[in-house]
Amino acid sequence: MKIGEKIRTFRELKGLTQEQLGKLSGINGGTIRKYELGIRNPKQEQLIKIANGLGIGVSVFYDFDLETVGDIATILFLIDDNAPIEFVGEKGPEGNYRSGEVALKFKSRRLNQFLGEWADLKSAIDGAKSVAKEGDTLDGLPVETWAEETEKIFKLRQMQSPINADTSDGIKVRIRNNRK
Repeated sequence: MKIGEKIRTFRELKGLTQEQLGKLSGINGGTIRKYELGIRNPKQEQLIKIANGLGIGVSVFYDFDLETVGDIATILFLIDDNAPIEFVGEKGPEGNYRSGEVALKFKSRRLNQFLGEWADLKSAIDGAKSVAKEGDTLDGLPVETWAEETEKIFKLRQMQSPINADTSDGIKVRIRNNRK
């Protein structure tokens, strides 16, 4: 998906017009239209303003080419710097994790919740695809199209969710004395 398409998708997801996004970002609505149509490409400064206007991180507008272990490692290190990762798995006799038997878990409850939601979604999509016959539809769409759209909407919504939405590990209790 090109940057202009991503701008339009997030704008529509937020229920904003081009003019409204323009006001929120400090960019002319006509310029937003040109970005969305691919007539013009926004510079980094404009993308930051648009992301701020949409309430999302600017990184959602960029694509990554992941071709090597180093590419993925770079992203994992960046994730760990911002949302610490825990490793879960079986250790061998020397106390080291065995190759292929290590899983990642986040210290953030919100991120672990997200992973669970994503796993459930992928399972539902895979299940629907596995039983679908030629011509079957879900929500009025061919199953394959439904699966793509459902996953796209899920991803877009998650891109707006802050990492540290959970600020406490327990229950907050307020004690009030009504005696005067």
